[in-house]
Amino acid sequence: MRAILSILLAIVSLILIPVCVVMILLIIQAQADHSRFFGFGVLALFISCVLWFQHLTLDVRRSGWWTVLFVLVTGGLFGWSYVSSPTGASSEASAMFESTYVGNESYPRWHPANLIAEPDQLNVVSQLVSLGGLNLDKTGGKQTRQLIKENYQALRRQAPEMVNFGSQLHTCYDQWFGKPAKPDQLYVYRPAAIRKGAQPVLLLLHGKTGSLKAALWSLRHAADELGMAIVAPNFGLGRWEHQQEAGFEVVKAAVAFCAKDPALQASSITLVGYGAGGKGVSYAMTQAREKFRGVVYIGAQLDRKDAFDLLGDKASAGSRPPVLVIQGGQETKARIDEIDFVTNELQRFGAPMTLKRADDEGPLLLFSHPKSVSKKVVDWVRSNGRGA
Repeated sequence: MRAILSILLAIVSLILIPVCVVMILLIIQAQADHSRFFGFGVLALFISCVLWFQHLTLDVRRSGWWTVLFVLVTGGLFGWSYVSSPTGASSEASAMFESTYVGNESYPRWHPANLIAEPDQLNVVSQLVSLGGLNLDKTGGKQTRQLIKENYQALRRQAPEMVNFGSQLHTCYDQWFGKPAKPDQLYVYRPAAIRKGAQPVLLLLHGKTGSLKAALWSLRHAADELGMAIVAPNFGLGRWEHQQEAGFEVVKAAVAFCAKDPALQASSITLVGYGAGGKGVSYAMTQAREKFRGVVYIGAQLDRKDAFDLLGDKASAGSRPPVLVIQGGQETKARIDEIDFVTNELQRFGAPMTLKRADDEGPLLLFSHPKSVSKKVVDWVRSNGRGA
């Protein structure tokens, strides 16, 4: 038994070594105290395992007492992280932001991913991705982290109720480990009423990093100006292109939520997708075109298939909702060529289509220039009479 425990502890210790490196990065750049407590807790757990392994293999009595001490410290740090972490709900009675769960789903506050603040997780991932040369170079990673810092600092100051919602990034990790994606949660933003009756809806589909609070926060400028609500469903890893049916179930659940809420105008929903969420928008148009009054792509990953999805039956041009594409000019040439193909095809077959380019921006323009993006959406909505 002693030998088996020693082997298990040795394996756990080896696994924890790279995790501890990540935790050190987290502690250095963390914006939230509960993130730091969690990072220190993992380091204390690693020390506990090493001391216990030493006690079992070398039979050193003193290491046994130190093991007990560090086990208590580990429990205290994880407990402290839990107590100081978001509860998943806001206590602000007049909050314009909401976090709503579908069916029997609820916020798993105990999940390790929820003991680390959303911006801290995004920062660490950005550092690892840029250091590894995957999708982001060092300059791009630095710019991404600066955007994360600016957006979430503003969010904490101006919308503290959103901080209390915690994060939905835990669904990304769950899906990495095989949990199927399904409708589970919605963020909702209801601007101060500037119109009578129910509010039209911007239905926001996220990219590959889960439903981020910063995306809802960035698009609120358009919602405020137009008097439209934002409903942002969560689809975890955002595999809209590869899990089309599951993604459409998420969209359908969001539409059903709008239909049940008397304050939302389910007959006036505009689909908005950024990043990989553009694929979810295109597929939803092939399945339920009649449900949506317009389509907006913001820095979306468009290609030729999106043009075919949006055109549908080429003989029914009059039934097509208008399309707005907002794209950064700093995309790769291949990406811009694909976007040009989509826009040319839509225009060739008479589809109501508008292209707006932000020449100095890349794919993260929703977060880098939220007011500029929102103005483009506002102008387009008003010019098409779609909800405003």
